[in-house]
Formats: sequence, structure tokens, C-alpha cells
Amino acid sequence: MKFETTPSQTVGPFFHYALLDEDRSKLVAPDHPSAIRIEGTVRDGAGEVVPDAMLEIWQANAAGRYAHPEE
Repeated sequence: MKFETTPSQTVGPFFHYALLDEDRSKLVAPDHPSAIRIEGTVRDGAGEVVPDAMLEIWQANAAGRYAHPEE
């Protein structure tokens, strides 16, 4: 399967030390029956790897709802 390049987007800059106070890289245990693994490489406009890239992914719970501070 061939994937197209995502259009360039810039928001920030943000600095890694100020973004995350804990490791949230695993939303469920890797051996969970519904677990999936997403892998890839983030590259800049020149094709160079971005070593400190961060992707934001929203994970709904089993009921299809997202965590909300008021609930």
C-alpha cells in the first residue's frame, strides 16, 4: 500500500519538556484483544526524520466515548 505525504502543518513551536508529564504511549496493554499498533516515521519538508515528533491520538473507550473532565 502506498501512502501519500501529509500536507505540511506547523503549530508551535512546542518543546518536548513542557508537553508531557508522563508516558502515555500505551493506551491499552499490548496483549489486550482489541489493541492495535500504529507505527511510522515523521519527516520534515526536506525528508529528514524528526526525532522528537509527537502525535496526538484520541482514543474512545469501549462505549465509544472520550474521557471528559466533567464526567
